Amino acid sequence: MPRRFIDSEADLDIALKALLPLAKFPVVAYPEVIRSGAVERLIGLLSHENVDIMIDVVEVIHEFTDEDVGNEVEDEEESEGSREDALKQLVQSFVSTMPQK
Repeated sequence: MPRRFIDSEADLDIALKALLPLAKFPVVAYPEVIRSGAVERLIGLLSHENVDIMIDVVEVIHEFTDEDVGNEVEDEEESEGSREDALKQLVQSFVSTMPQK
């Protein structure tokens, strides 16, 4: 997600749904998602006052962390190990961003 002001919750909803296709390309997308700060923003949106936004965030996180997502796309450059490494890195980023009790 680029750093820009989102004018409305409808725009936020669209922006969140636009992240879903990235889950199909974990080797390429996940490092950028982490580097861009999107993980921190997603975690922050889990407490959004609009339940629909919270549901969108859960859907994005689910798609990003579902081990089956990205496996249907076969690409010679993306080995199974690199997909697993990207997923581990993303999950580790989510875990480290979660508020500690």
